[in-house]
Amino acid sequence: MYTMPTCMFCKKLKDRLVEEEISYVEKDYKEHEAEWNKVKMLTGVPIFPTLKVDGRYFCPNRDFKSDEDAINLIKGIEVEPPIEVTLDVIYESIKTTRTQFENITQQFGMVLQEVRGLKAEIGNLSAVFGQQLNTSLKEQANQRNELILEEQRKSKEMKESLKTD
Repeated sequence: MYTMPTCMFCKKLKDRLVEEEISYVEKDYKEHEAEWNKVKMLTGVPIFPTLKVDGRYFCPNRDFKSDEDAINLIKGIEVEPPIEVTLDVIYESIKTTRTQFENITQQFGMVLQEVRGLKAEIGNLSAVFGQQLNTSLKEQANQRNELILEEQRKSKEMKESLKTD
C-alpha cells in the first residue's frame, strides 16, 4: 500500500486492515519515490492510499470509495484469481471504454444543448424584463416630470398672485 504520512484515509485503511487481519506492506511515497512515480504514471491516479495486490493497482475514487470497499476488494481478490491479461482482454476493455466514452460524450452533448436552451430562455426573459423595467422607468420618469411641471405651474401661479396683490 502506497501511503503518505499525513493522509487520514491511509491511517483509516491501515487500521481496518489490522482489524480484518489482512497483512500488508506500507510504502511511504517519499521513501519509495521512484516506485511511486511509476505507479502514478501507470494508474494516472496520484491519490493515497493506492493498493497493489497481486500485481494490480487499486486507486481511491476509481476502484474503491471507502475503506470498506477496499477491504471487500482485497477479500474478493483473495477468493478469485486474477484474470490473465491477454490481447483479447485488452481489446475488449478498450471497446468497452470507447463505448462508455461515446455514451458520456452523447450525454454531455444533450446536457450542453439543454444549457444552451436555458441560456436562450434566460436571454429572452432578460429582454422581456428589461423592456418591462425600461417601460416602468419611463413611466416613473414621466410621472416625476409631470409632478415637477405641476409644481412649477403652482409656483408660477403663486408668484403671479403675489404680484397682483
